[in-house]
Amino acid sequence: MSDPIYRGYTREQLDAQYTNLTSDAAKAAAAAMQDQAKRNLETLKPQRGLSYGPGPERVFDLYRADKGAPALIFLSGGQWQRGGPGLFSSWSDACVGRGIAFVDGGFPQIPAARLPEIVDSVVMLIRDVRARAGELGIDGARIAVSGHSSGAHLAAMAMVRLANADDLDGIAGVYLLSGHYDLRPAMRNYRAEYLQLSVSETIAHSPILNFVQPLPPTMVAVGGEETDEMVRQSREFHASLTTVGPAELRVVSGTNHFDVAGDLGTPGTPSWDFLGRVLGLAQADAAQ
Repeated sequence: MSDPIYRGYTREQLDAQYTNLTSDAAKAAAAAMQDQAKRNLETLKPQRGLSYGPGPERVFDLYRADKGAPALIFLSGGQWQRGGPGLFSSWSDACVGRGIAFVDGGFPQIPAARLPEIVDSVVMLIRDVRARAGELGIDGARIAVSGHSSGAHLAAMAMVRLANADDLDGIAGVYLLSGHYDLRPAMRNYRAEYLQLSVSETIAHSPILNFVQPLPPTMVAVGGEETDEMVRQSREFHASLTTVGPAELRVVSGTNHFDVAGDLGTPGTPSWDFLGRVLGLAQADAAQ
């Protein structure tokens, strides 16, 4: 039997803690997210492939709402290797229906790029959308940044970078779903094989180890049926954030790594209420 290598887990156990697509329920939920994203592409007809930097990967899709609407910048998961605009944009219909423009962000991925370059690209995306807000028809003072799974890691890391640089103008809130906020366990499990980070890079790209300045109001959400490590990551990142600024924790009971994504698109949930509050939609929602 293998010896423990991290927090009492053997290598095999740690691999399992960071493997999310194993149960039939998780596979069905992931497929449902992709199906909804395809329907949204067909019915909402976003502007596709808008460039924010050099290369074909630095693009985003824009699902427009009314002119001057607030916006949600979203980063999909996929272990930093897959995903991208159109694949997991299952929230786009709920956002547009609520009067929120949806920016489905793309970025270079492993193995074509390494994680430091990917994080740099996400920072570039956020700054570009904010700078071009008028051209894009959104309110540059009401932007929320969001991500799921590895996309939540990228959103968190980009926001930490911007906060520490005192560059948060226009960012009204952050919604992080089932993310990786400490990469040290990733470098002890199977993810190390493709992340290939040095010790210094692992530390530099772990959001929980780098924030100095407070983030905008942040909700850290996770599925109640996710692995112990995924829940721990969210709980500990939330606890750390609260030492310097406002943050909320949302553990969605009965949901796995994928069907937890429905929480943001469901009226009346704390996630839905959080997004409306930070984007200034709470009163409008109450009137509906």
